Amino acid sequence: EEFSYQTDSVPFDINPMWLSRGKRAAIFPIYHIHGRVYIGVWHHYGTRDDLAGRVVIEISEVKPSTKYDVALPLRSAGDEYERAKEKSKGVIRLRFEAHFFDERKAVLSYPQYILSKEKIIVPSVDDKDFV
Repeated sequence: EEFSYQTDSVPFDINPMWLSRGKRAAIFPIYHIHGRVYIGVWHHYGTRDDLAGRVVIEISEVKPSTKYDVALPLRSAGDEYERAKEKSKGVIRLRFEAHFFDERKAVLSYPQYILSKEKIIVPSVDDKDFV
């Protein structure tokens, strides 16, 4: 699943807020409960854009039909936020909710190898790769 959406830009503001009449909301179809939503925040410098940070929302951790209003820490990369290792890049406040039109189908959308008893072998040079 690959969908993208871009809000309106808020110029000359390091703490931007989007006005209610602006382009600030989106609806994404999500077909797999194991999917992720990546949200990136960009800072525009004249002719180029720099990544200010991003957050990742794990769909499997979202309760259906629940409204969320959360402030999430921005990070530079990776799927795990490590407070001790990463300097704060700020936070983003998000309001969202998920609706699963067919919860049974969503749960059954897990890849079949997760549901099977078959072992999965991942080649690794160093045991620390999985720490």
